[in-house]
Amino acid sequence: MSLSAILRTASTLTRRQCCRPMSYVAHGEHHGPLVTLNDLPVPKGSWTAENDKRQSKMNMQLLASLAFFAATVGYMVYADIVFLNPPPRMTNPPLDILKS
Repeated sequence: MSLSAILRTASTLTRRQCCRPMSYVAHGEHHGPLVTLNDLPVPKGSWTAENDKRQSKMNMQLLASLAFFAATVGYMVYADIVFLNPPPRMTNPPLDILKS
């Protein structure tokens, strides 16, 4: 076999291995064992106990965030950081200005 034939064969093999289209994987080539529903983890323990524990943590986080928000808004109002731009008062003008 000549050197050019060996190089041609080697380049063809590497091209096939590196640049294989993705359709080969989708048409029946499986890598590893087939996964079924039996491979999923089985729940253990009481669902309500775990849910109650998780909900108590979430409720504490909600209360803490509401308290922090209220404290932040309270400080902003106390320190006059935010000007809420109220509308002008709707009062009647004095009568002496209207007569002149």
